[in-house]
Amino acid sequence: MKKRGFIHDSALGKPIAMFISMVFIGTIFYHFIEGWNYLDALYFTAITATTVGYGDIVPVTVLGKVFTIAFAFIVIALVLYFFTLFSKYIFSKSLHQKLVSEGRIRHNRGIKHVRKKSLNKIHTSKTKKKK
Repeated sequence: MKKRGFIHDSALGKPIAMFISMVFIGTIFYHFIEGWNYLDALYFTAITATTVGYGDIVPVTVLGKVFTIAFAFIVIALVLYFFTLFSKYIFSKSLHQKLVSEGRIRHNRGIKHVRKKSLNKIHTSKTKKKK
């Protein structure tokens, strides 16, 4: 069984993909609507997502301002959600390692191994009942 990293974990993979998509959408939008070059558009998107807000670049069109209002709510929520899931992942991994090192739980051997054991127990209990 292959070991999966935190990016491949479905709980973290989707927010990461959504965040990257929002950064891409924001960058493209600001490039075409505000007329900024790609670096400035990406810079403003990153500043908005991280709530830094230097104020050196601001949208000047009405559509850009309206988009920024909605975009800020969505992308900031995604960033907060990702960091919540990431910290939960780190905490659960460190807790699991601590419990294993203390001998309070054993390493997980994988679902296939557990299922085989469970199936063998069920099969042996059924054959004993038939006798």
